[in-house]
Amino acid sequence: MAPLHSSLSNKSETLSQRKKKERERERKRERKKERKTEKERKKEKERKEGKGREGKEKRERKKVSKKKGRKERKKKRKRKKERKEKERKKKEKKENKLQGNNMILDAKILNKILAN
Repeated sequence: MAPLHSSLSNKSETLSQRKKKERERERKRERKKERKTEKERKKEKERKEGKGREGKEKRERKKVSKKKGRKERKKKRKRKKERKEKERKKKEKKENKLQGNNMILDAKILNKILAN
């Protein structure tokens, strides 16, 4: 039977067995980290080169933003033009109304003059 150590959580396991398991766990963690960093490096490389899904998405977003920018500017110009046109029509309407009122006043004055 193997010696029992009070410092071990599993009393049936020897100190050397415990150390061996710990080393294996540590190796697994390191391998996992390496795999993770490899994936990150690969993604980063693809991102820089503009390849892969992320690069493609970035290119698409760029295209859309350019198109969107042009379209937005065009819409803005159109709205501005419409606003100016509306203001011009409003002003014209006011002037016509004033002229119409003046004509009505002139007609009333003429009628009074003719009536006298």
